[in-house]
Amino acid sequence: MSLYSWLSNHHKAPLAWRVAGFSLMASAFGLLWALKTLPYSSVRLMPVEASEATRRPTPDFTLGPLTWPVGEFAATPALRPFRDSMRATCGQAKGVAAAECATTALSERSPLGNPASEFVNVDFDPVAHLERHMAGAPGHCLTRSAILATQLLAVGIPARVVQMIPARAKGHTLVEVWDDTKGWTVVDPSTGGFVSGTGPRGSAGELLADPASVQWKPFGSAPVSAAESEAKKRHFQTLLGGNLLYPEPWLYLRQGERVAPWPLRGHYARVGPVFLMLGPVQRVLAWAVPALAVTGLAFLAVGWRRRHARVRAEGASRVHGAVDALDGLDVPQRT
Repeated sequence: MSLYSWLSNHHKAPLAWRVAGFSLMASAFGLLWALKTLPYSSVRLMPVEASEATRRPTPDFTLGPLTWPVGEFAATPALRPFRDSMRATCGQAKGVAAAECATTALSERSPLGNPASEFVNVDFDPVAHLERHMAGAPGHCLTRSAILATQLLAVGIPARVVQMIPARAKGHTLVEVWDDTKGWTVVDPSTGGFVSGTGPRGSAGELLADPASVQWKPFGSAPVSAAESEAKKRHFQTLLGGNLLYPEPWLYLRQGERVAPWPLRGHYARVGPVFLMLGPVQRVLAWAVPALAVTGLAFLAVGWRRRHARVRAEGASRVHGAVDALDGLDVPQRT
């Protein structure tokens, strides 16, 4: 039996309306709870102009509503393990040299593979994440990019995680690092190389505008076959056929301001054509949860109102009954 039919059969019963209202409210909260347990479905995507992604940092920088207070990150005690790791391995290296050094050190210790956790998880701990992978735990692009960006920010080098999400293929996560000579430069800590355009380097936003010019260059002078270089070039050209997503830094640092409102897991700045607007469950969040909650409240209000009306009617009926009973009494008259 449908909810409408059930209510129609119980239209005079306030309890039916209240039960339906509580059920709808419980469904709304159930969807919110389910959303909080899903790692990728609870993000908020907000568009920003590509020009914002090419601005020179001071060293702080912003992307739409997202802020990277690099000076604060470089001083916070919570990121000291990342700072110590960078200084011990790479000294005072800056820009792309620091990114290359840190990536090489991580690659030597942590093989590619599926990690135990990712920065989109609710219980993500950046320091424990770093320690596990420096001890040999496997990781993939999301893992390595989070560690690299955090290491760079911990020593005051502007950096940010960037995700290339094509329209019809699996995405990839990389890091953009600021270099005083080359500007924003895309580093791929998974393949151990730079992703560049027609110039010596290039920001992800500039590459998105001209994917045909994209090149992949390995770190250092390690020999790479023409076939491997061409395969990676085509791979990145495919990746740049969609959107760029910049996760808010709180997700991988767990420091600074958290932008996304509850119950959303994180806020992502989106650069590129409008084809990627919502996470896979966000349409349910945007429409079903508020609709269920509002409808549930309306049903509760109707139920309480009908209950109040029934109580008043029953009270009035009892009063009238008592009056009628008194009128029917044979009261002797005094003479």
